[in-house]
Amino acid sequence: SVYYTVHDLWPHEGERKSLTERLISCYINWSTKINMRIIPNLTTSSRTQYIALKNRYPSKKVNMTCFPTLVTSQIVSGERVVRELNGITNYILFFGSVDKYKGVDLLLSAYRLLRNKSSFLVVAGKGIQYFDTNIQKGEIRINRFIEDNELKYLYENAAIVVYPYRSATMSGVLSLAYYFKKKLLVSDIPFFIDNISLQTSVFQSGNIYDLSEKIRVKLNETSHIEDNGYYEKLYSTDTLITGYKHLYNKS
Repeated sequence: SVYYTVHDLWPHEGERKSLTERLISCYINWSTKINMRIIPNLTTSSRTQYIALKNRYPSKKVNMTCFPTLVTSQIVSGERVVRELNGITNYILFFGSVDKYKGVDLLLSAYRLLRNKSSFLVVAGKGIQYFDTNIQKGEIRINRFIEDNELKYLYENAAIVVYPYRSATMSGVLSLAYYFKKKLLVSDIPFFIDNISLQTSVFQSGNIYDLSEKIRVKLNETSHIEDNGYYEKLYSTDTLITGYKHLYNKS
């Protein structure tokens, strides 16, 4: 028996790519469609995709399983300092590869709308540049691969974490913010809405004015974040094992 995890049922928004990048993207999309068509057992971690797959392939066995955590032992024990931050703390953090669908350009515009910039904006991860580091403006761009042993420092020193995605079929980025118990602000796309905690704030996707205001409010929050076991509920090893046992038994 073969089981296929459908990550991106629909392609993401992206900036204009080179011919080589477009050919690779076309090949991946074509391969995904072939796999979905010929493999009898499909699973996804997105409720929206789950419903779409059930409708598209009524004769197939389609299941939902939780998204595996991105937290590794190297992240948990990591002690490496992020050299580009040079002692800067209490910043607004975006971490991840940077592409159009991630909405980093929206985050930058929203940040620049803030009147009193008491916190730096840090965008860490390889991808589209969008802006250069300018300490006077409070903007720091770390355009490189971030090692696992740097992530503890990156998250623990952040004031809030923001995921301003335009779209996301599935993503593991929430696991990092929940593990490090950070204040979290996300766009109102379906995958995030399905997986947010009671302490997570939401803004209207694509609306830089709403995002800017929600950042201001989130930075000024003084209440302590209650854990409520949300990381364990969504991302524990037991949760993952239970989900896949159900998948295999059902299939």
